Amino acid sequence: MLNWGELLVSNGVKHKILGDKVALYRRPNSSRWHCSASIKGRQYRATTKQDSLKAAKDVAQDWYMELLNKDRFGELSSGKTFREAAKKFELEYETITNGRRSPKWVQGHKDRLRLHLLPFLGSKSLKEITSGVGQEYGVHRMTKPKNWDVDHFDDDKLEPKPWKHPARNTIHNEIVTMSMVLKAAQRHGWVEFIPDLSDPYRRQSKVEHRPWFTPKEYKQFMKRPERMPQTLKRNDTSGMRSSCMTMCFFWLIQACGLMRPSVLSIETLR
Repeated sequence: MLNWGELLVSNGVKHKILGDKVALYRRPNSSRWHCSASIKGRQYRATTKQDSLKAAKDVAQDWYMELLNKDRFGELSSGKTFREAAKKFELEYETITNGRRSPKWVQGHKDRLRLHLLPFLGSKSLKEITSGVGQEYGVHRMTKPKNWDVDHFDDDKLEPKPWKHPARNTIHNEIVTMSMVLKAAQRHGWVEFIPDLSDPYRRQSKVEHRPWFTPKEYKQFMKRPERMPQTLKRNDTSGMRSSCMTMCFFWLIQACGLMRPSVLSIETLR
C-alpha cells in the first residue's frame, strides 16, 4: 500500500497552492484531482471531482477556506475516521471469526468497504456519520454516476454501457457492513452511539417467520400422540386420539406463524 508521500508523487503528478498549504494530486489510474491539507497536525483529504487542474485549484481553495472557518468556530470534526475504524474492524473480524465464517463471507465485507464504503465515508469522522449520512449513502448508490457515460463508453457499439442500479439486497449488505464497523468503533470507545441506519421509507416486503422447532424436535413433537396409553388406542371410539393429532398439527402451524390465531380457532372447530 502506498503511503501518503508516495501517493502524492505517484506518476510525478503533484501541485501545491496557497503557499504550499494545500496539495493537489492524482491517484494512479484516475483523471480526477484530489486535495489535501494539514490543520493543527491533522491531515484532511477530499476529492475536487474535477479533471481540469485550473478548476481543481478553485475547488481546493474553497475547500481549504471552509476548513479554516470550521476550525475557527470549533466545528471541525476530530477523533477517529471511518477509515481507521474500518481497518480495525477488518483485522478483528477476520481474526475472531476464524473458522466460524467462510473466507468468502469475510472477503465480502472487505470488498464492500474497499469498493463502496471507504470512497464515500473514509475521510469522515465517526462523529459525522449520522442517520442522515447513512441515507445519503443509499441515495448515492442508487443514483447513476455523473461520469458513467464517459468512463464506460463502448467503442465497438459507439454508445455507453447501460447502467443498472444495485439490488436492494446489495445495498442492505453494505449498510450491514457499515453498521458492523460502527459497532467495532463503539466497543473501542471511539463513538458513543450508533445511528439508526434502517431504510425509513421502505415497507416490509417479506414477512419471515423463524420456526420454533428443529427437524428433530418436530419429529419428537408429532410422535407424542403415538405414546398414548394402549388402552386409549384400543378403545378410541370417540376419536380422541385423532383429535389430539389434529390439535398437535394446528399448534405446530401456529408456532411457525403460518396461520393467524383467529383463523386457527375456526379451523380447529371444524
